[in-house]
Amino acid sequence: MLALAEWEAGRCQMCGGDPGECQSPDADRNNPQATWIFQPALPVECHRTTASRLMRQDPNDHRALIPRVVKLRRGEPAPQIVWRDGG
Repeated sequence: MLALAEWEAGRCQMCGGDPGECQSPDADRNNPQATWIFQPALPVECHRTTASRLMRQDPNDHRALIPRVVKLRRGEPAPQIVWRDGG
């Protein structure tokens, strides 16, 4: 448990990632010399949670969207994601 607590204490307080990666100047969008950046991407849908919500038939519940971020080398185009509406 001590090792887990130490590991958790060394993680980024915002995203839980490795500070050497997520807080590196090499990932700064405003740094023209950066070798890679983090790019927001369309969320993915958890189909299991969506199905569970549909079973409850709660009209105020919508798809279970999980926000995500992708890591790209600077200069790479953002991934093309086609959003398919299941309803």
